[in-house]
Amino acid sequence: MELSHIPISTFSLTVAIASIVLQMGCNNDQEERIDELIDKILVQQTQIQKMGANVESLINQIKLTENGIVTQREEIEQLRARISTLEKENVPALIEIIKDQDLVIDNLENQINSLENQLPTEISVKAPENMQYIPAGECYIGDPFKEGDKDEQPVKSVFIDAFYMDTHEVTVSEYKNFLSETNHLKPNWEKIRQYSPTDQHPILHITWHDAMAYAKWEEKRLPTEVEWEYAARGGLTNQRYPWGNNINSKHVNYKRQIGKTVKVGSYPPNNYGLHDTSGNVAEWCLDGYDQSFYIRLARKNPFADGNIQDVIQRMNQIRTFRIIRGGSWHGDENDLRVANRNYRAPSDADRYFGFRCVKSLKPIENINWNDN
Repeated sequence: MELSHIPISTFSLTVAIASIVLQMGCNNDQEERIDELIDKILVQQTQIQKMGANVESLINQIKLTENGIVTQREEIEQLRARISTLEKENVPALIEIIKDQDLVIDNLENQINSLENQLPTEISVKAPENMQYIPAGECYIGDPFKEGDKDEQPVKSVFIDAFYMDTHEVTVSEYKNFLSETNHLKPNWEKIRQYSPTDQHPILHITWHDAMAYAKWEEKRLPTEVEWEYAARGGLTNQRYPWGNNINSKHVNYKRQIGKTVKVGSYPPNNYGLHDTSGNVAEWCLDGYDQSFYIRLARKNPFADGNIQDVIQRMNQIRTFRIIRGGSWHGDENDLRVANRNYRAPSDADRYFGFRCVKSLKPIENINWNDN
């Protein structure tokens, strides 16, 4: 039997087996079986050694894991300690800081409110000479009392962009200046002087075409029908007249009481600073007359004829009825209502009507007409 290849760790077991064999004696077959047994023992011993090494490796891994767990537990405890410290110390400090900031914000709000209270309720806009600024806003158009004709219904809320409007009706003097600088056809001065005897009286016996030509010369235009009513109301709602619901000779020249016009500005203005929007002379507007206009009234900047630029450009070719508003020195209480609608042919000229002009704050092509 060869013993030189046997590992030292199994040598004692092998020696014991060899000793038994020598004492007992063996034949060749038995010796071979003993050799096989020793080989098996050696294989098992090797496997046991490998398993021992694996177990040792697992033990080391377990130790590392345990160390990691301990480290994580320590970190968690440190975090808990920091949170506890923040809860006890930093959070109250932060609360105090927030309270201080709230006080600063409150003080700023109080200062802002104080400054706002010192501001005027409306910012005044400087209008061109002899014009008034009409602010943008909402207005109910139509007759809320249902006292007028069907064409004043239904009452609708509309929005009107800001614009400027002549403080008073165009005077005889102003119209003379226009004639002196243009080749426009002169009116019948004899008829005019009969009802407007001085240069400070409103011009009358003027056609719609005349009024349009004057407005163009002034780089202005006639008001739309809705602009006129909006301005004439002066910010009032559910009122018959520019000053309220009642009418008397202190407010207006009407009902043939004087028998002719008075000088412009003879009566108090409305809340927008406009004189004589009711009475004295009725006033031409830009729109053509449309009986059902209010039924399909646009929400913003309504205009009966659709394209306002087109109407201005082809004014000399227009023959359809045009709107007249405001009543005259000859009209009665019904005629002078701000909701009252009237119309005449654009070629008509009469002792009852004149006009005033408006000016948009921006180019008319940049205004959203008939916008819903």
